[in-house]
Amino acid sequence: MKKYLRPLYTSKVGVAFRNFLNIRPPVFTYEHQAAYLSSDLFIWRTDCGFTTVFKASDILKKYYEIDSYLKLVIYDSAGNHIGTHDIEFYEGTLTFLIDKKTVGREGHGTFCAINLPARRNLNPPTFNVINRCYVGYGVNGSYSMVHGNLVGVWVDPKIPPDEIQYNLTPAANSKRGKYTYMIQDSFSHSIELSLMFSNPLKRHIKLKVNGQTHTIEPMGSLIQVNGHLYDRNGVVTIQSDFIFPRPLIIVKDGIFIDCHHG
Repeated sequence: MKKYLRPLYTSKVGVAFRNFLNIRPPVFTYEHQAAYLSSDLFIWRTDCGFTTVFKASDILKKYYEIDSYLKLVIYDSAGNHIGTHDIEFYEGTLTFLIDKKTVGREGHGTFCAINLPARRNLNPPTFNVINRCYVGYGVNGSYSMVHGNLVGVWVDPKIPPDEIQYNLTPAANSKRGKYTYMIQDSFSHSIELSLMFSNPLKRHIKLKVNGQTHTIEPMGSLIQVNGHLYDRNGVVTIQSDFIFPRPLIIVKDGIFIDCHHG
């Protein structure tokens, strides 16, 4: 029986029905797609003297033996599209610097990275790509690197490259709920702590950090530096209507910078 019901269970109609009734709704929407090119919704920052470096590899070349290039779609903290960059790989890798000159401002925002075939075929193979990559944050050219935090968006491989930014679909479930996330570390009040959140959904995300309320715009970002980030024991508790409100964390202690997942 399961064999015959599974196609209906994982179909678009079935997934929508499960979301509506809250019957084991899928966490990630791309999991039941025949083909997808997906990316984390990364965070860039050029505030407080920071620059951001992004490193990626030619995934299509490695797994599908097809040359590709990388399309970076960049947004500001309010989720407004501010730029797109097509970048070629060199010997299978690339490095891209995001500074105030790149984005034209001091602040923070988000970006996604989609590997696209260098040549567009009429009948492309079935791509199933998750682009996690590595992003680094640093001051004066020294960076702490961390891989992607959450698969954020996906797009159908058949979408023309110049239409990618208009056809990005949230990869995470957008159903509202009451979720609590506790960071598995305790922090000293002597350090400078930054919590960095991104919103891959098409709706606003609401969250509380130890009781302090915030709202993040669709495709936007939020960075908190110190303030009411942890309680007297150094513990950070996050409450949100988003299923997976995990932040990236930057710990700055003098000239030492460490970036890691919450």
